[in-house]
Amino acid sequence: MIEHSGLSIEDIRRDVLPDKRPAILRGLVRDWRAVREYLESPASLVRYLKRLDSGAPVDALMTPPEADGQISYNAAMNGFNFHRNRLPLSDIARRCCATRNFPNPLRWRRRVR
Repeated sequence: MIEHSGLSIEDIRRDVLPDKRPAILRGLVRDWRAVREYLESPASLVRYLKRLDSGAPVDALMTPPEADGQISYNAAMNGFNFHRNRLPLSDIARRCCATRNFPNPLRWRRRVR
């Protein structure tokens, strides 16, 4: 896997997409408003999303901490290791932020730079 940073959309189209292999695009969404809000604080992101939230439910998969963010079958292989909820986006964001201090917090938290 190749890691890139500082690429324009034209660079990505020309140099990354034709390769058809996984790539890390470091900093690609750094300037997105939601990312800036999260970097300020998780609570700031929740406030931002709440202002944009229409209240329509969206799918949310919730796993126990021991799943370490991996969606899979349960240990007995007779179901799944996650629960599916339909919640408004701001509720999902609030719940994600509330779990950030759990023993195995959501994996995306570790990837934000």
